[in-house]
Amino acid sequence: MNRRIVFTAVAVMMMSLVCGCAGRGIEEEHNDVLTFEQAKAVEPTLMSTDEIVALVKSDTTHKKVVYWFDYLCKPCRHHLQHEIAEFYASRDTTEWRIYLVAGLNGLHLSEPDAEGNLVEDAAENIRHFAKEYRELLPSLGFDMKDVYMHYDPVLESYDAYRKKYPDGRFTTLANEMFHSDVPFRCEHDGMPRLFVADHTGHLLTNYYISMNKDRDTLDRFYVPYDYYQFDIKDFNHHDTVVGVIMK
Repeated sequence: MNRRIVFTAVAVMMMSLVCGCAGRGIEEEHNDVLTFEQAKAVEPTLMSTDEIVALVKSDTTHKKVVYWFDYLCKPCRHHLQHEIAEFYASRDTTEWRIYLVAGLNGLHLSEPDAEGNLVEDAAENIRHFAKEYRELLPSLGFDMKDVYMHYDPVLESYDAYRKKYPDGRFTTLANEMFHSDVPFRCEHDGMPRLFVADHTGHLLTNYYISMNKDRDTLDRFYVPYDYYQFDIKDFNHHDTVVGVIMK
């Protein structure tokens, strides 16, 4: 089962940065949150969370890479430019399908008004970053037919988010989209978020052991595989990842 053990030393501050990469959309409340219908009127290609889940579940033909990212996340941009782009260019399209889920939550712009105060237009945020995605992704070699613009108004409200996703957004979504031979959860809701599954929706997972600096075990659980290597033949094996929290 455990074919290799990977040790990861993780500083608490670094963990907070990684987790916060995708948390921008719920760090504060916004008074001008768009409904999904209002956002879709601005960007007609938008897909809801339920639509993304249904799309991935409906694919029973291909092995799947589902990559959730946003424009302002530096690790996302790095992986898109390198590991994801390399696999995208060389993959066997009869075997693999890549779903690039481009998030439009938490991407906020502020413009000065006539008095110099910074103001924000939620509709303009959607319009601006959708345009940025359309410029960036083809420049990295991706076909926009494999890109799914995503917006969820729940992610703009801390209270609504906690009510809908008490166990975390990606834990909930992963369990809706995929299944596994072991129970699993996402250790945080940060982006980028990588899921790799076979054609039946069987999710590839790792066995994660969290330890403190003295190697005392803090927690043990299964997590979605998050290495950017796609030469996968066995979706039932679980590498062991040991995370050491240095504090």
